[in-house]
Amino acid sequence: MKKHLLLLVFALLPMFTMADEGGSCGKDVSYTFETATGTLTIQGTGDMKNYNFTLTPWRSYRSDILVVIIKDGVTSIGNYAFFDCSALSFVSIPNSVTSIGANAFLGCTSLTAVDISDNVTSIGNSAFRDCTGLTSVTIGSGVKKIGNFAFSCGVNLSSINVNMNIPIEIDESVFEYTGGNYSSDIIYLAATLNVPAGTKALYSNVASWKNFMNIQEPEPEPEPQPEPEPEPSAINNVNGNATSSTYYTVGGAQLKNAQRGLNIVRMSDGTTRKVMVK
Repeated sequence: MKKHLLLLVFALLPMFTMADEGGSCGKDVSYTFETATGTLTIQGTGDMKNYNFTLTPWRSYRSDILVVIIKDGVTSIGNYAFFDCSALSFVSIPNSVTSIGANAFLGCTSLTAVDISDNVTSIGNSAFRDCTGLTSVTIGSGVKKIGNFAFSCGVNLSSINVNMNIPIEIDESVFEYTGGNYSSDIIYLAATLNVPAGTKALYSNVASWKNFMNIQEPEPEPEPQPEPEPEPSAINNVNGNATSSTYYTVGGAQLKNAQRGLNIVRMSDGTTRKVMVK
């Protein structure tokens, strides 16, 4: 009997050691980690806590984090929040977030795309540095400051979509590559900078956006053209069913169709009329 109980305990042990985690990561912000899906959820109101690279609550299982969901109500992503979460491939940043801390996603090598909302005003130093798998970044219209080396990601970064109608000045290091084997300006040389319609000239003259060799803006929308006026159709005789047969100018020249202005119209019943076409 004891042997069977011991076997049952050992069989259940992995279930307990793989149990979900949770706790506080800010004054009114908490987290839960779902082991089965590798999902770390941050929820609450206000700012996340700032950390250094060794003190995040999920440090011991950071390599198991595949997805980060930040719920609406959280207003900041703390320093070093997801540092070295090397398996993290997707992050959802809500509209309530206004700042992304320094080194927040440093070394998240499996992250492939980041969409930063229009409400974010500040992106800290090295926020996405060494995210070597990153291919696409969208930067919202509300950003006022981008820290040094914020997007020093790597050679895979090919599409940078910026929604700011008036570009802010940034340091050259923001998109500078520091991984070796390539020129430090490889991102500026190889990536496409997509900017709002009508702003390409602005970006081409502002530091350091102007370093990008390929700046694209959408084609302007074609101006609506007035619809052509319909050809004058048959003119009915108000006194019967006769229709227009032949059109003439007031000078007697025959016309193929009625023209704008005064026309002489011979009706099908043999009568003539003066008709004004506007």
